[in-house]
Amino acid sequence: MNTRHRTLLGVALGILLVPRVDLVAQQRPTQRAPRVDPMSASIKGSVTTADTGAPVRGAEVRLSSRGSYNRLVTTDGDGSFRMSDLPAGEYRLTVSRTGFTSLVFGQRRPLEAPTTINLAEGETFTANLALTRGGAIRGRVIDRFGDPIAATRVQVLRSRMIRGQRRLQTMGPGDLTDDTGEFRVYGLPPGDYYVTASTGPADSVRKDPPIFFPGTPSFSEAQSITLGVGTEATADVQLLPQRSARVSGIVFNASGAPVEAMVQLTSEAVGIGLSLESAGAPPPAFMINADAGADGRFSIDNVPPGPYVLTANSSFNAGLMAGIQAGNPNAGPPRAMQEIMERGPETATMSIIVAGDNVSDLALTTRRGGVLTGTFERDSGVVRALPNNVSAVVRPAKEGSSSTMMQGGRGSTFRLAGMSGPFYLGINGLPDEWAISQIIVDGTDVTDEPIDLKGQTGSARIVLTDRVTTVTGMVQARREPSNYSVVVFPDDVTRWNYPSRYVRSSRANERGQFRITGLPANERYFAVAVDFLEEGAEQDPEFLERLRSQAMTFSLRDGEQRSIYLDPIAQ
Repeated sequence: MNTRHRTLLGVALGILLVPRVDLVAQQRPTQRAPRVDPMSASIKGSVTTADTGAPVRGAEVRLSSRGSYNRLVTTDGDGSFRMSDLPAGEYRLTVSRTGFTSLVFGQRRPLEAPTTINLAEGETFTANLALTRGGAIRGRVIDRFGDPIAATRVQVLRSRMIRGQRRLQTMGPGDLTDDTGEFRVYGLPPGDYYVTASTGPADSVRKDPPIFFPGTPSFSEAQSITLGVGTEATADVQLLPQRSARVSGIVFNASGAPVEAMVQLTSEAVGIGLSLESAGAPPPAFMINADAGADGRFSIDNVPPGPYVLTANSSFNAGLMAGIQAGNPNAGPPRAMQEIMERGPETATMSIIVAGDNVSDLALTTRRGGVLTGTFERDSGVVRALPNNVSAVVRPAKEGSSSTMMQGGRGSTFRLAGMSGPFYLGINGLPDEWAISQIIVDGTDVTDEPIDLKGQTGSARIVLTDRVTTVTGMVQARREPSNYSVVVFPDDVTRWNYPSRYVRSSRANERGQFRITGLPANERYFAVAVDFLEEGAEQDPEFLERLRSQAMTFSLRDGEQRSIYLDPIAQ
């Protein structure tokens, strides 16, 4: 075959082998570009005064999403605001204005549980808020001779339930005394308060712990101050020479040898620090840090009276030193560091009471963190697939116990490591139509019980069910629907401890309707509606005991849907 014929044959074959473009277009699946949220949603509203209904001009309206997305606008002369070009999502809206108490959308009064704004694409959401005039506490900080002390940090504290424990929490912006020793903390809602003064910023409390009004380091001797709506009170604090205690001891590792460690003393009663209200989290507990030397000994000076949790963490220092001493980058992680990565930190925890005298000769022996591997399983009779994007979560049984968590696993499995003390096992991301049926660890039912692995490895089964109880109802005040708060709690007082699946609160909507899902079945419950429920109050057993006599009762069977009607009580 000559060259010309071979060329013509090749062209012919090429024509036969090349498919028609229109057929390829029909056969090839259409690939759609990822859809982008056009940021077409918006929020509008107005800010008024709670007492007269007058518009509030110049109020700051801040929008946040999961603590990261922020948008700030101010209200106009009519008290109105608008935020446009927003993506769909969940938002928290906070309003503040000098002379008033800050308010989060969903709160009718300060300190009530707020409501998340679920903004859909293209939606215009209306958020109206009524601000309450704030109270203030003013005074002077003086020394033992009556002379003013300048640059003294003054904070106002209020007793609140934080994660099931009553603690003094920072309220208001705080203040620094001027050259005359004067301070003024404003924007406070009605209630009882305590005033503290400390000479210097928060990081110097190790040297100079806070002094409570009128001039004592002990909370038990502090005097409270009561504020009404928009009222002002006076509190002069005298900083006298105080005899604070010293806490000292020694840290041993699990083998019984003294070890270097990071030591932390955390208050169980007082939280002092910058307010994290904008992020929806309480200020941290008052704490003092120290280091144990190579001989394991530590000393913490100027400790004010009160209950504390003392913790020591030796694993990080030990692992770091082992890595430095190994000095061989090709040898892989040293044994101590590998232990940290696999089991979490090695810690020790001890509860102590400081009453004014020195607390010495304390011995803390660290132990390895526990490891818990487990699976999510369906309860018997459940045919639906398990929900996606759920995860196991650890909640320390005692605040300040330094229980650490690391996550792993895939699909329906999970791995948790580093639990150094008793903890509760729970689950995050569980849809409303699902509930925990049972939690089994090493063959024992620990659904509502604390778990202590004692440094060992355990196996867990979290059994989920879609036979979920539902309580719906109506709140009526003077036969009119009301958006009061509803608290449901069990007859069994042993189930009131935090965290509890048996204690729930909900806010009725404007039509007085409420809905609570997932309460454990086969239990007798109390239900009550209150005109005001401070956030976290349902965690207080004393509060629940006061409600018991005024509540209605009902029972729930497995998967039952129950409707109730409530007449609210005043708080």
